[in-house]
This record gives sequence, structure tokens and C-alpha cells, in this order.
Amino acid sequence: MPTYETTYCINHPKTETKLRCNRCEEYICASCSVHTPTGYRCKDCIKEHEKVFNTSLWYDYLIGFIVAAILAAIGSAIVSLLSNWFFGLFVLLFSPFAATIIVNAVQAATRRRRSKSLFITIALGVLAGGLPAILGGISSLLFIFSSPEYASNFSIWWILPLIWQVVYLFITAPAVYANLSGFTFK
Repeated sequence: MPTYETTYCINHPKTETKLRCNRCEEYICASCSVHTPTGYRCKDCIKEHEKVFNTSLWYDYLIGFIVAAILAAIGSAIVSLLSNWFFGLFVLLFSPFAATIIVNAVQAATRRRRSKSLFITIALGVLAGGLPAILGGISSLLFIFSSPEYASNFSIWWILPLIWQVVYLFITAPAVYANLSGFTFK
């Protein structure tokens, strides 16, 4: 009759286990394991593997944010110029185009370095670049509604530029993040 040696988790010495990391071969318990497509790995091996893909440097965050904010502000200005009812549909076509320009410029500025937090920072830069136009639209509407002669003659035309600015950011920021991170719909 064979005898089996009792093995314990490397991180939890009192927890018995037979599970091994498929990379470093250390024994790990269920709470220390991460299920991957090729088997179970310990959290240390997962972190080490992620470091290979996270190549961004500290200044990439600053550069990426500023480049994204400036280009998003330029795009927002274009949307402001062309955002009446007839040209508003232009925003639906322009937003993905603007996202592509932002992604290409940011990748060139950061030399294609990557990390998830960098992609989030760049998407926040897009939002920061478009925020002044939205705040300007809101302040204009507040001014209009505070004046009785204008408020009584309210027209949808006054709110459309603000709506198209929101649509622009709603399309552009996620598109920038998706393009940078390689996210695709299947």
C-alpha cells in the first residue's frame, strides 16, 4: 500500500494541498491559486508574468494624459462648431475618428508602452479634455434659465450642443480605452 506525503501550501503552512503552480511547481491552496487557461498558477507567478506586459514608465502617465486632454479638447471644439441638429449626426462619425487620432498620438508619445493604469489615465485625459465644453454648455444653460425672457422662449436648439458634447465623450473615451487595451467584441 503506497504512502503519500502530506504537502502544505507555501503561503499557508497549516493548509494541506495537492495543487501545484504549473510554472514554479510550488504547492498552493485554493485561495492562493489563480485559474488560467493553461492551469493553476500562484499569485507570485501571475504578478511576475504581468510585469512583462506592464512596460509604462512614470512619465508616460503625464504625457499620455496631457496629449489625450489636448486632442480631446480640440475634438470637443470641432464638435461645438458643428453641433446643431443637422450636423449633430456628424458627431457619431467624428467620435471614432477622433478616438483613433488620440490613440495614435498617445502611442507615439509614450512609445507604445503599456499598462492597464496607463490606459485608464489616458481615457481620463480624454474626459478632462472634453469637460470644459460640457461645463461651458451647462453654465450657458443656467444663464439662459436664470433670465426670465430667455427661459420663457426655451428651444431644444439651446440644449443640443451640450447633448452632442456628451455623446462625443461617451463614444470617444471608451473607444480610446478599448483601442489602447486591445479590447474587442466577439
